[in-house]
Amino acid sequence: IDPSIFANGARCNLTATDIEAPFFIDDSEIPNDINLFRSDLRDGHRGCEFRLYLRLLDGRNDGEPIPDAEVYIWHCDADGRYSGFDNQEPSTPYTGAFERAPEHLDRFCRGVQLTDRNGIVGFTSIWPGWDGARPIHVHLVARINGQTTRLITTQLYFDAEFSRQVVQAEPAYAGRSTNIPASSLNPPGDSPVMPRMHHTPGLVTGILNIVVDRA
Repeated sequence: IDPSIFANGARCNLTATDIEAPFFIDDSEIPNDINLFRSDLRDGHRGCEFRLYLRLLDGRNDGEPIPDAEVYIWHCDADGRYSGFDNQEPSTPYTGAFERAPEHLDRFCRGVQLTDRNGIVGFTSIWPGWDGARPIHVHLVARINGQTTRLITTQLYFDAEFSRQVVQAEPAYAGRSTNIPASSLNPPGDSPVMPRMHHTPGLVTGILNIVVDRA
């Protein structure tokens, strides 16, 4: 991945943290589970192709890239459902436990990669739907490879008009787009983490620098 695609991003302002929220699955959580170290997260699920490029930077060291870090992302599918878990109702707010053990082996729309020498990872997934009237979002956790201490836990959000454009233009979301609540379009008001986005028919691209305090 060419580092120059990140040239327009702010480098040294720390990226805001957020809660982990439900449905995280660690690659080592279940013995003999599906290997989550992968770049293509689609697993055959319908939805607009979504390419997300992330660069992990050290805010304590003048924004230097952080290589060999695990970057996990996970999000719901076009229908608002997360892989690995049963008893989800995407049209209503989630009220279950945050710390749940996975209940089956579906792993669509989730994965992990190691940052390269430029601190970069790239994922190919599908544009998320929405669940429980929450804003459309992607969960993210980063940590140094082989360590348990996290560099950051956060969530990525998207401009409301951009999200509206995607779900109204792309066929996979047609069944739900007429009923999308405003709360599923509008990102939270307190400094949300928002990638730089671009949409052409059939493809959404997001680019983001993630700046952490690597103590």
